[in-house]
Amino acid sequence: MDVDNVERLGLAPTRFPTSCIEAYLALCAKASRGVDPFVKAALLGTAGTVFSQPAQPVPFAREALTLLRSRGYRLALLTKGDPALQRRRIDQSGLASLFDVIQIVDQKTPESIIAVLEKLGVSAGSALSVGNSLRSDVSPSLAAGVQPIWIDSHVWEYERNGQGVPDERVIVIEDLSRLLEVAS
Repeated sequence: MDVDNVERLGLAPTRFPTSCIEAYLALCAKASRGVDPFVKAALLGTAGTVFSQPAQPVPFAREALTLLRSRGYRLALLTKGDPALQRRRIDQSGLASLFDVIQIVDQKTPESIIAVLEKLGVSAGSALSVGNSLRSDVSPSLAAGVQPIWIDSHVWEYERNGQGVPDERVIVIEDLSRLLEVAS
């Protein structure tokens, strides 16, 4: 993934803080209020902590991945974002050793999913994908012929794709503790 793609797609760590400032400036203009330099600085600093704080795995991640591996599942992590940031988050999670393949892409596509499956030696028809984004996880999985499992959790509205569950092929779970029931 090249640097231009990272920035263009809004995946660079500088993009979120910049977007927060742009939103603040737009709100000030709309309300005909002056920009408070202290608020602007505090907003920039706070928004930047999103990328500097250590990554915490979601609840039940280690337990679910460990149990799946013990049952012979081949596991892959396909994530999108700034490669350096995502690599740091993966390392901080302490979960990297549980995956057979880790791939960081600028966009999840049916082709990127199929490429990961090929590295695993797994067919699309026998694979499951797990994710919390309808746009980035569920839709490309369906298009690749992979059974998606959607964790209905809070994500940016953009990632919900302005919709609910796209169709009956999607398995919906509340959190990873339910994954083992579905994967059996």
